[in-house]
Amino acid sequence: MSDESIQVQHGDQFEVVLREPPATGHRWRVAGLPSELTVIDERYEAPQPGGPLGSAGRRIVTLRANDAGRHRLKFELARDDEAPADEHFVDVEAS
Repeated sequence: MSDESIQVQHGDQFEVVLREPPATGHRWRVAGLPSELTVIDERYEAPQPGGPLGSAGRRIVTLRANDAGRHRLKFELARDDEAPADEHFVDVEAS
């Protein structure tokens, strides 16, 4: 489990970037999304070719803070229909 904090202006877009291991079948997913935040885009960037064997790619989630305040996001790293192998929390402070 890990935590991070982000400060943004309400109405702004921001990104959460998570390391995602491609070979395990695990994928980061948004598991807790407050109504004050909106997912705008989600994409996966594969590891660079020629990098070390087993290198992780990146899951990039773009969000918008619709309202001011403190909001907590929850991400889970899991395979489909399995319990999460890891969790990541993001505290968003929108002013």
